[in-house]
Amino acid sequence: MRKKRMMNRFLSLAVLSATVWLGCAQEQVGGDEGGLRDQAETDVPGLPADRGFSQPEGVAFWNDRVFVTNANFAYQGAYLAYGEGFLTVVDASEAVVLNMIGLPFENPQEAVVSGDRLWVLCSGLTSFDGEVRPVTSGGLCAFDLDGIDTAVSPSVVIPLPNLEGTLVGYPSGIVVKDGLAWVGSGTVAALFVVDLESGTVVRGASNPVFLGPGDVQNTTVVSPGPDGLLMVGLFNDDKVLLLDPVGWSVVDEPWGPIVVGQTGLLDGLLDIEFDGTTTYLLMALANQVLSFDTAAGPAAGVRKLARNMLTPNRMKVLDGNLYVVNSGSNSLSVVDTVTGDVRTLALPVNCSPWDLALEPSARGVTAWVSCLKLNRLVAVDTTDGSLREVE
Repeated sequence: MRKKRMMNRFLSLAVLSATVWLGCAQEQVGGDEGGLRDQAETDVPGLPADRGFSQPEGVAFWNDRVFVTNANFAYQGAYLAYGEGFLTVVDASEAVVLNMIGLPFENPQEAVVSGDRLWVLCSGLTSFDGEVRPVTSGGLCAFDLDGIDTAVSPSVVIPLPNLEGTLVGYPSGIVVKDGLAWVGSGTVAALFVVDLESGTVVRGASNPVFLGPGDVQNTTVVSPGPDGLLMVGLFNDDKVLLLDPVGWSVVDEPWGPIVVGQTGLLDGLLDIEFDGTTTYLLMALANQVLSFDTAAGPAAGVRKLARNMLTPNRMKVLDGNLYVVNSGSNSLSVVDTVTGDVRTLALPVNCSPWDLALEPSARGVTAWVSCLKLNRLVAVDTTDGSLREVE
């Protein structure tokens, strides 16, 4: 892994604050490179009284509602101090905050709708002593969508403890499939599995699905894949692979594990999207998006679909377009997946976008983007680039 000082030169606050593949701790940013000095130190530990967001990260859209997870940290000297994480519920039509709900675990990063529930994944905190290690437990929290506008607490809480004294823990990515949550570790090459119906942790930190050595730093990203399989990426290895969710094992058909990064470099596979035919790989450190025919696999050819981005964080694919938030340039890229043509839409200055969710409609696609540094949610009309801000 590259040294923290080198990383800080070109990685944004959005990547530094809550993603551990850097090899630098969330709590030890150091200096002013993260841009946190303008955050109110009095914001921690409670929910803010004067706004609806505090370091917003994960975003999900459902039925005229936008759900946003808030890590709620503040810069204090050389450290990030974390307060109570919370969920914000937004009325999409009116662009107003309807509810703010405290969470029982620290550092909520992801939100996903499955059936009649919203699931929020909290990662917990880490420390850094040459390696990033989980310190506090993460967990999953469920909210019934019917009544979420007025909910005061989760309806289901499932702790995800780390394995003390090891790198195993820090749940930081989620895919729900057939009633199971597949959760990627942010600190090693491993997946955790949770039965959402029973609330049972099937494969936790003590017995995860390892995809690499359990004592070597890595970050695991997970996505739906072809033919009922899961697609998994390993950040530090620039590797993509297919996993059988029934047999809990890596498969070699239709293709086996393969490195997709540039030889001798760490490109940083940070996100995966699959549209049913084509797979898209966000290479965060290489500032580009790759694509390949999913049936044929990467060995048949990998295309550099979009280049020259600046610290891309997350992406979503919809109807022939790939939407990518770039925290380094405060922008949203709309990439034509056939031609590779890119339209760049400006976001507010100092937004530092973290995640996005897409709202399709007859008038076009609205991208709901979390602005980590500005403590806002922004609705981007991807047809004309106009913005609506929610605070």
